[in-house]
Amino acid sequence: MYVTHDERPTIGERYTTACVSADLRLREVRSDVDYLIAAGLSSSQFGATLFRLRSEFDAVKAQIKGQGASRVLILSQLGTLHAAKQQLGAYSIKIATRRAFMEPDEKVLILAGRALDLFLDPTCDKCDGRGKNGGYGSPEVICRSCGGSGKRHISQKVESDKAFIQHMVSCMEMLASNTESEIGKLLRIV
Repeated sequence: MYVTHDERPTIGERYTTACVSADLRLREVRSDVDYLIAAGLSSSQFGATLFRLRSEFDAVKAQIKGQGASRVLILSQLGTLHAAKQQLGAYSIKIATRRAFMEPDEKVLILAGRALDLFLDPTCDKCDGRGKNGGYGSPEVICRSCGGSGKRHISQKVESDKAFIQHMVSCMEMLASNTESEIGKLLRIV
């Protein structure tokens, strides 16, 4: 019987490793520095920043999972967070203008911050993304917080605010995904 699971690290995992690598020498074979160069050649600086920020978040969250770490502790360890927030501010104002979302800039920035939080950590924190709670000798019940989806919900009462947050999350997902795709294409050429 053959195992068909692909155990190779993803581009995001390789990029995360490259970001903390102490060995950034160019070599004949692909090395950590190649991932950094490919990310630097991305067509969207903001997309590359989001890709790096998500990689940092995932690495830090995995390292301190189970230690009762708060979200503040996780966020305090993200080196790219400040740059991402600066770029997100300008980007969100531009998107709000394009969508004719006529709210004060301060509100747009607050909503963009909530979108960034959802972008970084979309899983429901009540069920850890399983969609249900219980088990292990007790009945399994659908998670009330996420309704069984395993995803965090946007907790905004005003529908236009909720729609703006969802649009921002979608835009950030697209930018980060495009960056990952560009990195993959550049590395296949090399």
